Amino acid sequence: ILLETIKTIKSKIDPIFKKRKDLYADFVKKYVNRKEKEIIENIIDLRGFLHHHSAKNKKIWHPAEQRKFEVDALVLHQICYYIISKKINNVLFQTTRVKDFINTDVKTKKGQKVNWEEDKRFPSND
Repeated sequence: ILLETIKTIKSKIDPIFKKRKDLYADFVKKYVNRKEKEIIENIIDLRGFLHHHSAKNKKIWHPAEQRKFEVDALVLHQICYYIISKKINNVLFQTTRVKDFINTDVKTKKGQKVNWEEDKRFPSND
């Protein structure tokens, strides 16, 4: 699922990267032009670099230089979002769960009953 997710992120570039030329250039350099396994290795190395910093290390990162890691943070956010969405959608949108949700008695603050309707544009996953 991780390799598939990375391929998706590379092929369906998020508009946030296209809005800013600096982000887009950094994204293309660090992610689009690399193979999926290289990207995974880069993420692992980055995690180690950020997590295992020390005052003795001259290459220490500085919190004031967060821009250096903005693209990485956005990509990690997308990876997490895609993976959790893929795993949870099949559970959340099963016909039985949708029907249970629709039949749940919900009232507004004024005590009015909320009437849910299944959106037929998005069929349940069974």
